[in-house]
Amino acid sequence: MPGEAEAFCARRVRESGGIALTSDSDMLVYGLDPGGAVAFFNQLGCRSLVACEVLETPLYRTDEIAKRLGLEGLQRLAFEVEQDHCLTIHSAIRLAQQPSGNPAALADFQSEYDSLTTANPSATLSNSLAASSSVLDPRLSELVLSASSLPAPDMLPCYLPFLIDDPSRSSAWTPSLWIWQLLYSILPFAFPLNRDNCIVHEYTRKGHRVASSEISLLSESNISDQAKQLSNAIRERRVANSVSILWTHWWLFALSVIATWNTDSGKTPPPPSTMMRVCKGADSGKVLLWEDVHLTAQIQGVLYSLRMLKQLLLYLSAEKVAVLPTALLELKGVVEQLPDLDGLMPSRLERGRGLVGVDVEGMLGDGMRLGGSGVGGSDGGGVRGERREEDGFEVVHHREKRRKKGKAKERLDVSNQVKKAVAGLGNLYGFLPVE
Repeated sequence: MPGEAEAFCARRVRESGGIALTSDSDMLVYGLDPGGAVAFFNQLGCRSLVACEVLETPLYRTDEIAKRLGLEGLQRLAFEVEQDHCLTIHSAIRLAQQPSGNPAALADFQSEYDSLTTANPSATLSNSLAASSSVLDPRLSELVLSASSLPAPDMLPCYLPFLIDDPSRSSAWTPSLWIWQLLYSILPFAFPLNRDNCIVHEYTRKGHRVASSEISLLSESNISDQAKQLSNAIRERRVANSVSILWTHWWLFALSVIATWNTDSGKTPPPPSTMMRVCKGADSGKVLLWEDVHLTAQIQGVLYSLRMLKQLLLYLSAEKVAVLPTALLELKGVVEQLPDLDGLMPSRLERGRGLVGVDVEGMLGDGMRLGGSGVGGSDGGGVRGERREEDGFEVVHHREKRRKKGKAKERLDVSNQVKKAVAGLGNLYGFLPVE
């Protein structure tokens, strides 16, 4: 989509009212009143009430701010700051209250904030794609828009949202990346993509940086196999779940995916005690453990991946832009029961209330692995076992052991170092500690 995203967000708020939630103060320069306001991510706070937890944040209404400063709007103030970044706020307000000394530059500056807010971001899209902007999450909208480009692209970018996970371990997205590969592979049924040549560049956290991985698309036969296995696995978990609360079924399924991925990757699955703590919600007065934070992020990754898969299948079916195989239509009927985000990801307080008196440990004790289906594993048809990555926690642990060993060598007295050197001539590592 051409232009800055802020302009389209501003247009939406001006037309429909609401709050523009952003980290960019440029949003204040757009005239959002009446009915519109700006809030900033870094000022969001959480407050616990008796019945629930709520978010609270200051709201900034541009017309009210301009009126209190004696200005017609904030664009003129922003222009003066743009002209001289060393101005104090008081000096900038004083200049903004006077006629501009450079009206041509002022008009050019204001045009940046006036022209795009009247543009229609869907004007160049087909009716089908324009309709998708209101039913698809932003990540999926970006992917669908890229896939529909002409000429057919041979590379699609996909930026997975950030998850709050343990930065010393592999990304919390990793157990659910196979769901995204299935999602990417569905796109050629609807859009002019070459299944054999198209590559998806998938951006996620790797260690302390964000990097991309090249993902190839599954063949049609592998798509059908994966879709059948996923449908069966979800049904199996629903039968095994004795609790009537809807979100518990999907959380237990997510834990099954995570346990299967750990086992197939040669890692130790989360212990039942950790899974029980995460499912039941911890007391808000206690300090959270990193293992709980990371497991919660992995669950959210699986559930969000299923949400994206559901949205794509429903969109393609509703718009009749693709003829889907029977296995995908069957999968659509299964994931269609996935609840909305507010019902899918309850707060810790809501989880604790919902599972009072429920034998969570009993539900977690048996059959956490997806029985024989291979879903989420590393050896299934088309599932990306070649992308298995080392656990960051293990890397840090072994690096720390090597560092301590090197420090111990440094503390050897000179006589011991000489003895070791003489005992092993030619082995310089015995004499010179190396990290």
